[in-house]
Amino acid sequence: MSKYPSNIFEIRPKDNAFTAEQNTAKIIPVIHRNYYVFNVGRVPVRAEVHVGTSLGWYGKAAGPVEVLPGEEAILDMSTKNYVASAVKVYNDYSLRALVHVGKDDASDWSGKPKAPLKVDINEVGKTLVKFSPGNIPPVGDKLDPLMDFFFPQREIVWGIVFDDAVQFPSKVKMDIRQLRTKLINLNALLETTGVNVSFQFMQLMEELTGFEKKFVTGKEADRTNYANYISLPYYSCMVSLKMCLYQFGITNKNKLNLMDEQVRRLLLLSKELIEDKNDGAVTYINELTKFIINDQYKTCDPQQVFDALATTRTYCGLAGTGFIPYWKGILKNPFWKKKAYNDVVVFSTYFGRPSPLLYRQLAEENVPEPLLPQLVGETRNKLQAIDVWFWRQNYKSPPKIGGLSIRFSNGNVKNTGGFTNEGRSFVFGDVLLVSLKVWGDGCINGLEFTSSDGRKQKCGCALGMFEREAAPFPPLPLPLPLPPKVVDRRSHRVVAQSAG
Repeated sequence: MSKYPSNIFEIRPKDNAFTAEQNTAKIIPVIHRNYYVFNVGRVPVRAEVHVGTSLGWYGKAAGPVEVLPGEEAILDMSTKNYVASAVKVYNDYSLRALVHVGKDDASDWSGKPKAPLKVDINEVGKTLVKFSPGNIPPVGDKLDPLMDFFFPQREIVWGIVFDDAVQFPSKVKMDIRQLRTKLINLNALLETTGVNVSFQFMQLMEELTGFEKKFVTGKEADRTNYANYISLPYYSCMVSLKMCLYQFGITNKNKLNLMDEQVRRLLLLSKELIEDKNDGAVTYINELTKFIINDQYKTCDPQQVFDALATTRTYCGLAGTGFIPYWKGILKNPFWKKKAYNDVVVFSTYFGRPSPLLYRQLAEENVPEPLLPQLVGETRNKLQAIDVWFWRQNYKSPPKIGGLSIRFSNGNVKNTGGFTNEGRSFVFGDVLLVSLKVWGDGCINGLEFTSSDGRKQKCGCALGMFEREAAPFPPLPLPLPLPPKVVDRRSHRVVAQSAG
């Protein structure tokens, strides 16, 4: 399935540009559709409608109106006839603006991506998930499970290649092979009765100091770059391997014949590896993640805002920030034997008809709920229930989706759309929502929720883009009480009237 055009326009810093337009291609003026402006980006913009003929622009018809980030405006064109009109958007800030501009009926959207993204997160993500923190085996009294995970026989994590532009020096590849050999030899000594391996083990731990920096290019002041973004899985995998080995030494002190001083050294090495303010893994990954997300916002193809940021956020989560709670958990309690909690939220690239609001949510510096559930303590805010509100054209027509109230375990409620006296509540409790099927054309007509216990629950009607007749879903339960203090997003619209 291909993606529909999104009508997302770029306004460069301290600049202005014409965006969507309507042109009759005739001499006789006609009424134009109202323009709809939605600020997808991070800085305020000003929008106004210019009118003219084939000879050029001669005046303004509506605006200017200021549109703040995440807000929308309607530019009214209903009072006079025009030959041609276009929306001009001004950006007074030093950061690029991203704006959706189109007709208020969402027709005739245009714009195609210039080129595919360098990373296909839908494919790369499948590999990254295999080596995520949740799949790292708990550290026990044997090295074999760690060897099988970090150096599997069939699919080796160090063999992943994401971009031909990133090629590790042959010296690095040789160092990895030598490390594997040394771990195999160490494991063989551990299995030999009566052999004291404390010296060999500690010697290897000292040799590993700074090994993760082999996957970082550039000087400390210039290490936030695309090459380091691509090689982030290697960096995080090496840090995880080192943390597992440190944990192995601490928890198997007697088996390895380690002295208290050597155990303290392992604790210090692990703390410096993760928490060093200048050179630690947490500082490095957070700086790199922030840089690459902001860089994507500033430079990506406007038509690919969602896909570019979905890819970047997912990649950085699976390959970097998702490991941080795992590493901190080992620091806090080296004797921790449970599997790590995986708090990474994976965003898929989008197919079908895009929503400007959806683009906006990923363009923000911090993705809001419900797209990204908050961290509550050390776990993600859990979805508890979804209240669905319906609207009908008349009392005989099938129900369509008018609004949603999404309720989380910590009491947060996120509302979107409009609300009526007719609705249905889907309560998930301890089960998970595993898939959501949607019917619609320009608006949502029907929903089907599938939960982890196998239940399928439907509401609305199955009327899609290529269907002429609606197929109503089963009868609805009694109406729900309206949610308290609900604010419809559309109530924030700003309407700019036509001039004259």
